[in-house]
Amino acid sequence: MASPTSHNQDGSDQQTVDSVVMLSDEFLQTLVAEIDNDDIVGITLGGSYLRGNATPYSDVDLGCFYKDDVSLLLHRLMYRNGLLVSINTRTVAQIRAALTRPEQAIFLVAAPRHVLLDKDGSVEELMQEIATFRLEPLRQKARAYASFQMMLAAELVHKILSEILRRNDLAIAAATAKLLSSLTEIVAVQGGLFIKSDSVYYQHVEEAVGSESAWTRYHRLVAGIDMLPANVSPVKVRAVASLHLYQETIGLLRATMQSEHVAVAEQAMQVFRDAGPRLRL
Repeated sequence: MASPTSHNQDGSDQQTVDSVVMLSDEFLQTLVAEIDNDDIVGITLGGSYLRGNATPYSDVDLGCFYKDDVSLLLHRLMYRNGLLVSINTRTVAQIRAALTRPEQAIFLVAAPRHVLLDKDGSVEELMQEIATFRLEPLRQKARAYASFQMMLAAELVHKILSEILRRNDLAIAAATAKLLSSLTEIVAVQGGLFIKSDSVYYQHVEEAVGSESAWTRYHRLVAGIDMLPANVSPVKVRAVASLHLYQETIGLLRATMQSEHVAVAEQAMQVFRDAGPRLRL
């Protein structure tokens, strides 16, 4: 995969910064040779370089598959030829197990992978399983997961309200970010959305719910995408918007949530409504 080039006035080649960046086969082969050892069964390339939308700041995303009976190395990073190389270690068995969990599967099956090394055929076999994956057998698991997580998120509702009363802006910001992340994942899992990459994650979820929906409007406000009202505290506006986002998420999921989880979520929203006069935005 050769790097795109442009020509200077003197005729010399220069890589264009605003073009898609690619990797040479020689570079990839050198990486594989450096990383490979007797405990490894295969190596894959994923991420933006494989999707064809890498920038000069993209990392080289390698999946390093080890034998089941060896201790895995930690995720590690290194620089080669000025590029950040990210090496994720896993086993084929671990990925197969992840495919039985909807909250993990939705981030695995749509992300393309190219096999750079496969010593025993197990990695290619796994790629075929991923390619033919269907979420339908896990649909009930997905709904149960989303319902349970909605109940747990009630704690974040109370955390945000508490920190607003304390006027602790940093704590408000931290809890708001957690609630945004949690609600986004909940909607993605419950809806069975296959996420290709982090770059399109939030966009994909918003499009699935509806670009003009109240859920998406609150989601964009909490994420800091849309403009905030003037003369108010941004952190508090986003915090309160996240609580409205929780309410909208209840509306989206109510029909598939377990009754005891709905009861907790609705009570948390009643606490929010009752707290209105104390919020002092």
